[in-house]
Amino acid sequence: MGKRLSEIVGEDGFIDSLKNADKIGVIREIVEEAAKRGRIRAEDVEDVVNRILKREQQGST
Repeated sequence: MGKRLSEIVGEDGFIDSLKNADKIGVIREIVEEAAKRGRIRAEDVEDVVNRILKREQQGST
């Protein structure tokens, strides 16, 4: 089982203002911010985004 998004983002994961309005853009923005903050490796961003989107297809989180 993988990590939950809340575990990836962390307690300091608050983003003051998101630039995207669509679900895919928001997910990507959150994951990219997690990478900038060192919560995940930059090279894992695409994989994490794809896993989240796959999970979203099963049912919205």
